[in-house]
Amino acid sequence: MASNGAGEGTTVLEAVVVAGRIARLLEDAELVRWASRDCAEGLALLQQVAGHGKKPLGASVSARR
Repeated sequence: MASNGAGEGTTVLEAVVVAGRIARLLEDAELVRWASRDCAEGLALLQQVAGHGKKPLGASVSARR
């Protein structure tokens, strides 16, 4: 673990859990259709967080290490 200890590990775990939940939401075709029509920017952000976007969540963090 990094020098920040368990706090950093917990933060990473929480991010992974959130990304997984968002990925499951994005499996709902009706929700994705609605969001692409009425909330395209929000959908793009959710896709990025879930790792479906151009730059996966945490890519900039791992690049700095």
